[in-house]
Amino acid sequence: MFLMIPDTLLNDKTLTANEKLVLAFINSLLAKNKDCFISDRKLAKLLGITPCNANHIINSLISKNRITAQFSTKNGKYSERKLFLISDIKDTRGLDLETDRALRKVLNSFKL
Repeated sequence: MFLMIPDTLLNDKTLTANEKLVLAFINSLLAKNKDCFISDRKLAKLLGITPCNANHIINSLISKNRITAQFSTKNGKYSERKLFLISDIKDTRGLDLETDRALRKVLNSFKL
């Protein structure tokens, strides 16, 4: 998977490096799939951290009002967590990443 991280996100001093990566990852999943379902275990494996640390990052992003989580249950047990961005991650031109990617694709098609 390829992640684009806008400089506005990279320069955000209120977030840790792992929080920035997780936000970029969530944004990429949402742009690709329109939904973001990911377990702590899978997130931990992708980032090379422990599931406990992955859970801590998700909870930190929730407490910083960067993401929200919706939990669903099956047979009375927790089954999955769906993550949402509170606001779109924007690049320095004020474009959301999906629009930025589309714009770059069009501009690149004109290059010789």
